[in-house]
Amino acid sequence: MRCNNLVSGPALALYRVFVIGTASPTAGARSFQQQTHQTFPLRCLGQDPAHLRIVRLGIRSHSTSVRPEFDVVKDDQIEGYYVQCQDEGGGLRHPVSKQSLLRSLQPKQHLVQVASAMGDRPAICKIMTDGEIYQQKKARVEAWKQQNQRGKTAKQLELNWSIDPHDLAHRLNKLQEFLEKGQKVDIVMARKKKSRWATEEEKQTLVDKVRHRLSLIAGVTDYNPPKGNLKSATTLFVERKPGATGPDP
Repeated sequence: MRCNNLVSGPALALYRVFVIGTASPTAGARSFQQQTHQTFPLRCLGQDPAHLRIVRLGIRSHSTSVRPEFDVVKDDQIEGYYVQCQDEGGGLRHPVSKQSLLRSLQPKQHLVQVASAMGDRPAICKIMTDGEIYQQKKARVEAWKQQNQRGKTAKQLELNWSIDPHDLAHRLNKLQEFLEKGQKVDIVMARKKKSRWATEEEKQTLVDKVRHRLSLIAGVTDYNPPKGNLKSATTLFVERKPGATGPDP
């Protein structure tokens, strides 16, 4: 028996309230489908139309991680009839028709907006390839990530006063990795429970080794004064200045 797509009775009432949210099922379904780009297929579970039910309700979720500030405005997205194109030296050429400029582009070339139109001045653009656009967006995302990381809570790196050399080397590598990502790091040097007691000389040697490793990373500075002493625990508060570069140790 052919399955009827019309839901009636209590099922229709529930469909109106929870799915469509309107008293008009036809208009509401059409409007809802246009907004979500989804359909609501009905599957017949038996010959009785009362057994009809909705078996799938797919709603497209919009990602909150989209960062439109990193997207470029290019080609036909640029508003205005005329545009001014930048030359290789950064100078501006005379205004030309946007469409005529687009027709003159080579494959994989795009007209990218540098500044939007303002008053009588047309939009300022430059010609870029797909690869150049990708690298530009990648650089912007990386800069945003580093800036975002610097605003977060500092990482904490714990070092036992009697730490063995292999473990120390591994943790110092993690320290450098955190700093190069733009993160603040709190280095806590203290005795762990059930570990042997370190001598004053061993404690000072550990502090010197940490300071020496920090000196090999360009742009590292204390964002807060050191805290504590060798008798109990010592904490160093360090970060790397933005844009600092240097050779690995």
